[in-house]
Amino acid sequence: MIIREMGLGDLPHISQIEQDYPSPWALAQLSSELTYADGISLVAEDESGIIIGWCSARFAAPEAELLKIAVHHDRRGEGIAGLLLGHLLDALSHKNVETLFLEVRSQNRSALRFYRNHGFIQVGERPGYYADPKDNALIFSKELLIADR
Repeated sequence: MIIREMGLGDLPHISQIEQDYPSPWALAQLSSELTYADGISLVAEDESGIIIGWCSARFAAPEAELLKIAVHHDRRGEGIAGLLLGHLLDALSHKNVETLFLEVRSQNRSALRFYRNHGFIQVGERPGYYADPKDNALIFSKELLIADR
C-alpha cells in the first residue's frame, strides 16, 4: 500500500468512497481541498493502484484540524485509517503543528474508539452540530511532537 498526496485524478474514487458516509462531501468540496496552501490531503492506494482511503487536514501552526478520514467500505478494519493518520501526523509535525483537533459524531462508536485508541482526548461538545442525521459533535484533540525538536 502507498500513502501519497491527493491529486485531481483521485477525486472520482474519493467521491465514490464518500457515498458510504453520512453527510458525504461533494466533488466540489473535495476539489477545493487541493487549493489550500495550508492543507494536507492524502490518499491510500492499494497494490493495484486503486484509491481505498483518504484524509484531509488544514493547519495554522501551532494548530490543525482533521477534516476527514474515510476508507472504502470493503477495506475497513485493515488498519488503513491508522496508516493515513500516522502519515498525516508526521506531515503536520513537520509543519510545526503542536495540536490536532477534530470533530466526530457522538453516535459514531467506531470512530470514537479509533480516535481514543490513537491518543485523542475529548475536549468539548457541540450540541446539534450535524444534520442528516442530526447528531452532536464531540471535539477531540491530540498533542503532537514537533519533528524539528
